Amino acid sequence: MIPALNFSGVWYGDYVPISQNGILDNKGNVYNITRILTPEHTVDPAQYEAYSPLFLSTAFALTYGMSFASVAAVVSNTYLFQGSEIWRRFRSQSGELDDVHMKIMRKYKLVPTWWYLALLAIMIAFAFASALAYPTGMAWYSVLLSLVIAGAWTIPIGIIQAFTNIQLGLNVFTEFIIGYLQPGRPIAMMMFKTFGYIVMTQALYFCQDLKLGHYMHVPQRSLFAAQLVATAWSCLCQLATVEWAMGAIKGVCTAAATGSFNCAYIKTFYNASVIWGAIGPKHLFSGVAVYKDLQWFWLAGFGAPFLVYGLARMFPKNFLIRRISMPIIFACMAYVPPYSPMNIVSPLVHLLHILQLLTRTKLAWCSVGYIFNKWIRNTYRGWWMQYNYVTSAAMDVGLAICNIILFFCVLLPGGAMPEYWGNTIVSTTADGAQTAVRKSVTGDEYFGPRTWKW
Repeated sequence: MIPALNFSGVWYGDYVPISQNGILDNKGNVYNITRILTPEHTVDPAQYEAYSPLFLSTAFALTYGMSFASVAAVVSNTYLFQGSEIWRRFRSQSGELDDVHMKIMRKYKLVPTWWYLALLAIMIAFAFASALAYPTGMAWYSVLLSLVIAGAWTIPIGIIQAFTNIQLGLNVFTEFIIGYLQPGRPIAMMMFKTFGYIVMTQALYFCQDLKLGHYMHVPQRSLFAAQLVATAWSCLCQLATVEWAMGAIKGVCTAAATGSFNCAYIKTFYNASVIWGAIGPKHLFSGVAVYKDLQWFWLAGFGAPFLVYGLARMFPKNFLIRRISMPIIFACMAYVPPYSPMNIVSPLVHLLHILQLLTRTKLAWCSVGYIFNKWIRNTYRGWWMQYNYVTSAAMDVGLAICNIILFFCVLLPGGAMPEYWGNTIVSTTADGAQTAVRKSVTGDEYFGPRTWKW
């Protein structure tokens, strides 16, 4: 779809790259956000009208449309396929649905509800203080709404994660809401996104840990204390790491960064603050805006699960239909960009070097997964049941240790990893050289709408 849209000229595809996470003005240059911001970090309408509307690469624009569809599909998919189960769980009495694990866990002292409520009250107070005590531009009702969104979406997205092991994000949805609620305020947008999206994500991680502790029969109060201490400690470690990286890594988050620490994902996060916070969805997806047709993805996403549900009712024994998840299908482009086709099809790129480079490609983990979860599982079931989980954890830890050693012993001192054509050709392509644009403008020329209003 992306090449078809780009080469047909949709969304001025002749003047923008086919896939990148940058934001452009109507001359094809990087959008200069400082030209439209006031000293208070809000948008000056007159400066915006004198400068340029904002343009995205074709893949970047389509990613937003697919995100609209994914979020809408979560609503209808949850109602159709898990609605009755959710309702049954809410109506069930205490102890009615207990299994053997729950009966064992009831021997331990429960965590009092007031512990959670007290912690919730303290954290909400911190949230309001961070938003209102500093010049963020965020209104009190935006803080409240963001927390309501996080709470409301935890169960639907958690159910999909339970079935598929894939967690959908609310980043675009929260950006969309705050973009209309408080347009022209990028800092408020970033905070709303964090409160609405990251709170939900951390809630699901919390549930995941509680589930593991439940099946491992860890006392609830011990688990609560361990998570509270670990969360506080991780905040300090995260902040310390960022502060250290800003000073220790030369040129961090630039094209000349040591060890290629150019912050591609952080760049996407920053550009989102411009797209949704500064410019706002009104000027991108409403009225006569360039990307207004992407709003139809909301309707398409909401309706798609009804089609799957109807097929599942017509063919209840069909193997494939029962495994279709429309929210997951629409979320397939969640990280494109900054991820590129090179990240996705790298096993094909390295196919000719399979024998000597197997451990350096994605085919390696496919092979490991097949060996352990297919061949060993079927042939040595006893070993698999006892040691497969431990082996998986050991591989994860080994990978983390390897990354630490490579960073501190090779990349940080300025060393270089081995090079061959498979990892150097990327920078020599038209995409790598940022020249993959079919048309350009010169002088006073520009592409896009002839007039634009704030």
